[in-house]
Amino acid sequence: MHVSFGSTGSALGPSARASAPARGRVAQPQNIEVGGGPPPAVALQLSELRARIARDPRDDVSLVELGDLYLTVGKYAQAIPLYRRALRVNPSNPAARTGLEQAQTGLADQGK
Repeated sequence: MHVSFGSTGSALGPSARASAPARGRVAQPQNIEVGGGPPPAVALQLSELRARIARDPRDDVSLVELGDLYLTVGKYAQAIPLYRRALRVNPSNPAARTGLEQAQTGLADQGK
């Protein structure tokens, strides 16, 4: 199940709707819409991550965390550059590598 917020379909804007994924594929989100935008905790998390990245653009952990939020709501095209930035900063970051692979697969699946 995928939970998203706002009239646009997710906490971070429009996202894809899809059925169950094929074996080895990234699950596409199934939106449960809640009016009024993201809950306060999600909005605070987004704000804090963006502020941490603004203070330190080389904070690979924050870049991955923000990428993960985009990945969770199916905004793969927005997640990919964040994971790539994290890998440029820290090429051995396994979370960034995994997130990038998942986002690329999700983006490819959206185009099908």
